[in-house]
Amino acid sequence: MRLVSALGLASLLFIDSCGAVDLSQAMDACPGAAKFIQAQISRQLAAGPPKAPVVTDEAKRHRILEHEEEDQRLYEQLASGSVNPTALKELQARNLRYLHKELGHVVSIPSIDEVGRDGLSALWLLIQHADRDVELQSKALKKFESMVKSGEIDASKFALLSDRVLLASGKPQRFGSQLRSPTTGEPLDVGNSVAIERERDAFGLMKLADYRCISEQLYKNSH
Repeated sequence: MRLVSALGLASLLFIDSCGAVDLSQAMDACPGAAKFIQAQISRQLAAGPPKAPVVTDEAKRHRILEHEEEDQRLYEQLASGSVNPTALKELQARNLRYLHKELGHVVSIPSIDEVGRDGLSALWLLIQHADRDVELQSKALKKFESMVKSGEIDASKFALLSDRVLLASGKPQRFGSQLRSPTTGEPLDVGNSVAIERERDAFGLMKLADYRCISEQLYKNSH
């Protein structure tokens, strides 16, 4: 579990297409990424566990986690090829209706004190998968950027959603986090690697070459 947590911190949230995989082979094949992740683990251990917020809206947190659990169950089945595409579309429609109801037109993102760290992370995932509504994703992205600065949301999550929105809008990626199409799985051109490297460094993310290496290893191991 500690390694999985570090992977999240290290911009390796490859949940959309990888599901549950053995990470050891990927780590062996990508020494640069492994070094970065070990440094993240060391910093985590030195800092100790983050202070758990006192959740003020347990009912909202519970609703978010319920939707996220269903989302993850179907996406894991999708990765193994055992889910009906119609079932996935129905899930996406249900989750989008829920997000519209929960967040409203202005897309009011709850704080970590309202729904906890796990609730906020689960909400991010639902928004990440809400590709049918790029406007909702864009509004959420603006709120998440300030949450990165306050430590409520990992920079890796912000990077993934940023690039998802940019790609959907026909614009170049900012962080190079989307290496494959979320719909076809085909490789994507990340564009200007120099500019991307600058952005990744500013947000404390691993180097693009290392991220590409371990992401591709995880993708191969899961397909």
